[in-house]
Amino acid sequence: MIQEERITEIERENKILLDKMTNIASSHSAKKLPKLSKSLNREARKRKLVQIALENQAMMRRISRKKSNYNHGSWDIQRKNVEKMLVNICEYPYALGSSQKSFKSSKNTSKHTDTPKSSQGLRKFASPNLLLNKKIVLNGEKFLVEIRKTQLGYKISAFKIDKPESYCFDIGNEEALEIMGNHEDPNKLISALKMDGEDMILVEYKDQNL
Repeated sequence: MIQEERITEIERENKILLDKMTNIASSHSAKKLPKLSKSLNREARKRKLVQIALENQAMMRRISRKKSNYNHGSWDIQRKNVEKMLVNICEYPYALGSSQKSFKSSKNTSKHTDTPKSSQGLRKFASPNLLLNKKIVLNGEKFLVEIRKTQLGYKISAFKIDKPESYCFDIGNEEALEIMGNHEDPNKLISALKMDGEDMILVEYKDQNL
């Protein structure tokens, strides 16, 4: 009887001991899993991403408010003003990018039928600066060409004899000397006259025989 009670008590104590060991083992395994630490690391990463996004937004706002150092609109306005000045100075269209240096005339189409033949004598008396008055043929068209000396250079006028059309050049002394081969000869200015489609141009002396 005593022995049975002793065995029962030992079994009960063993069971209690086993429960304690189980509790201890389970508590140790729970401590090995740092759930709280993992959660803190995740929150830190989220805060870092939010901070980066805010910094990027602030940078974009600063960039959008910053004015460009290269004002393309101002460049276009300056270019148009320069071209307008060149047109006013030269009195004939200014062409960019030409490999052969030439001077393009301003063309005038008159509605009147008054030809240079009928007014040739009047212009001779009314223009004391007239250097040369000569008839030429370009591309099968007859022209009356007049060259006058001006304060800044030369004025060349070419009138179609059979049509109410005329061409006009205003060139400076330096440009005229280049065309005349550095020798003042109005005939060389007339020799430099060429037709380019519907336009009349003046070519340099070195290009006149091309």
